[in-house]
Amino acid sequence: MKVVIAYDVSNDDARARVSARLAAYGSRIQRSVYECFVDAETLPGLLEGLEQLVDVRTAVVHAFPVCASCAEGRRAIGQDRATVEDAYWVVM
Repeated sequence: MKVVIAYDVSNDDARARVSARLAAYGSRIQRSVYECFVDAETLPGLLEGLEQLVDVRTAVVHAFPVCASCAEGRRAIGQDRATVEDAYWVVM
């Protein structure tokens, strides 16, 4: 499933940890926005892990699941760096 995760974290160390965690699941599409690919069982653990990294009194993390039909309608203008979910390697 595709999930767009956006965050606003003022603490530099926490922000770097959040970014590193999200990079393991997807691609940065804006400075504090990632397009992640996780299954329904993984998402709760990812969000719990992010909650442990931030001070919830001063930071916020938003997770927006994107349905398949909505994802197909995705449009980008400019320097789009998002990855394709169905990427594969061909070894010859």
